[in-house]
Amino acid sequence: MSISKESFHVKMTICHSHKIFFFENRFILLASKTMKKMKTKKGFDSGEIRRCMFATFTQKIHLMCCSAMGDE
Repeated sequence: MSISKESFHVKMTICHSHKIFFFENRFILLASKTMKKMKTKKGFDSGEIRRCMFATFTQKIHLMCCSAMGDE
C-alpha cells in the first residue's frame, strides 16, 4: 500500500484531529533524531531515510483517518 503526500494532507484536513497533529509533530522530531543517528553511523542519505519514514508514517495515519471517518 502506498499513499501520496497529497492524499495524506487531504486526510489531515478532513480529520481535524489534535491527536493526529500531535502524532505528526512527535514523528517529525523522532525522524530527525533517528536520521542524525543513522547518518552518523552508516552515512545514509537523510533525504532517502526521510522519504521512507514518511511513507510508513502516512500509511498509519491514513488508516487512523479512514477508521475515524468510517471509510475503507
